[in-house]
Amino acid sequence: MSELRLLQASDIPAAMRLVEAAHWNQTAADWARTLSLAPDTCWGIFADGELAATTTAVRYANGVVWIGMVLTAPAYRGRGYATRLVEEALAIEATCFRLDATAMGAPLYRKLGFVDEQPIERWERPRAAVAYDARLLAVLAGAGPCVGRPGRLAWYFGPWVGPGLETALQLTISRRGGEAICWDLFPSDAEAVTLAERYGFERRRELVRMRRGPFVPDVPARAICGFEFG
Repeated sequence: MSELRLLQASDIPAAMRLVEAAHWNQTAADWARTLSLAPDTCWGIFADGELAATTTAVRYANGVVWIGMVLTAPAYRGRGYATRLVEEALAIEATCFRLDATAMGAPLYRKLGFVDEQPIERWERPRAAVAYDARLLAVLAGAGPCVGRPGRLAWYFGPWVGPGLETALQLTISRRGGEAICWDLFPSDAEAVTLAERYGFERRRELVRMRRGPFVPDVPARAICGFEFG
């Protein structure tokens, strides 16, 4: 028997076990933030007394509902839990649904009527990578805050929109010291790809941004806020 219900703050430790099994970068604080933003549209399926799968849906001011955190524990894959949860999210009234899909999830979303918008790539700068220009980074270290948020495995660079991308990247590298840093970018953004290579990032995985419904224009991002969140 399985039960679908809304997630609560007390479910976060179990949700983190799903994050760890998938080797994703979210923290308990990320889960808490999402549950506070969308307390009525974050669901879990519970089976055998444990959290087996999750999905979240966050509504934006432009009418887009973003589907994220689609996770299933390895022992419960193949039972249709992800489909059931995403269909629950698709019942929400929305202008358009969007998500960023992994290679594993993309076939499911296409069956549910999603179409590809554009590819996304995750790049990572290894822990303790050599600075591109140590003197410049030292000068910048006190010039402002770094961009991003802490992650379970690496500091996450983003979101960033508009000009000043290189300065934001330099500040982030200078302030995070020897930490690993990951960055989700659009490969169509030639400047972003060039900067990623210049500052020691390496391409790690490929994803695809997808939507169901009409295209809703958005501000082009140079670094998204995380493929799990949108």
